[in-house]
Amino acid sequence: MLFRSPVPDDLNAHMQGHKVEAIRRRAKYLLWQIGDGHCMVHLGMSGSLRVVPTEVPLHAHDHVCWRLTSGKEVRLRDPRRFGAVLWLDGVPENHRLLAHLGPEPLGNAFYAGWLHERSRGRKAAVKTFIMDATEVVGVGNIYASESLFRAGIHPARAPLPGNGPHLHPAARRSSWRGRGSSAAGWIVSGPIRCNSTCLWWSRPIAAGSRPQRIWLRLRRPGSSCSRS
Repeated sequence: MLFRSPVPDDLNAHMQGHKVEAIRRRAKYLLWQIGDGHCMVHLGMSGSLRVVPTEVPLHAHDHVCWRLTSGKEVRLRDPRRFGAVLWLDGVPENHRLLAHLGPEPLGNAFYAGWLHERSRGRKAAVKTFIMDATEVVGVGNIYASESLFRAGIHPARAPLPGNGPHLHPAARRSSWRGRGSSAAGWIVSGPIRCNSTCLWWSRPIAAGSRPQRIWLRLRRPGSSCSRS
C-alpha cells in the first residue's frame, strides 16, 4: 500500500484533461475542485507538494505526480507515507473523513461563546478538549499548550462550570478578536515566534540555530530556555 489509504485506480480518469477550478482547505485536507468532484490530498506528517519542471529527476519519495499543461509537474513527496490522495464525488464535507470535524479556528463559526458552550459538562482535561478535532480543527499539542499558557489555564484541569475565570462574560458575546481572558483568542493567534514547525517546512533547522538550542536545552532535565 502506497499510503494509509490506496490511491484510487480511477484517479487519472477523473483528472486527466480537466481544469482545477479551485483549491481550498478543510482542516488538514486540501481539496482540489475538478468539475463536480474533488481530489483530496492529505500531507500526513512528512508530506509536501512541489511544483517542478518535468525534467527534474524523481525523488525516491515522490509518490504521486500530476503533469500540468504548463510543462511542469506537481509532485507529492512523502517519506513516511502517512499522507493520502483520494477522489470525492459530490459535496466533500459529507465524506466520512470530513463530516465529523469541528469548525475552523479562523472561521466565523469559531468564537469564545461557542467554545464556552461546547465545554459545558466536560470532565476531560481542557487541553484534551481543545485538541479534539470534532470540537475545533487544527489545534495540535504545541498550539494547545501555548494557547492555554497565554490564557492562564492549567492544561490538566477540566473546563470550569458556569462563567469561571476561563471566560469573561463579555468574551462569550464577542468574537475571538476581542480575546479577553479566553483561550479561544489564543488558539487563533497561536505561538507566532520561533515556530520550529514553520521553519522546518521552509528550510532545515541548522546546527546552532535558536530552535535547535531550545530543543537541546529542553532535553536536559532542570534546564530552562528563557535565555535562548
